Amino acid sequence: MSSERGGSDLATIIIAGAIGATVGAVVALLLAPKSGSELRADIGDKAREYAEKAKETAHEVAEKAREAAHEVAERAREKVAEVRDQACPECDHEEARG
Repeated sequence: MSSERGGSDLATIIIAGAIGATVGAVVALLLAPKSGSELRADIGDKAREYAEKAKETAHEVAEKAREAAHEVAERAREKVAEVRDQACPECDHEEARG
């Protein structure tokens, strides 16, 4: 169960870091002495850069979630088989395990 929480904590840290970096970049751009068109171009560039990083992070988090779900499903199948075998040790459960 702690590994499930660890994945959630990691995602929270990554998202918080991305938000903090974005806010910091926007503040830095707004305080820099540049013309309006340069500032808009810089903001657009940074927005695209952070959007790409956010996509990559989302894919990584989704992959970790898929792996965790697969692991949980596998453990659940193992427990079901274990309980079934304990409930009826003389029964043939092979066809149910497929």
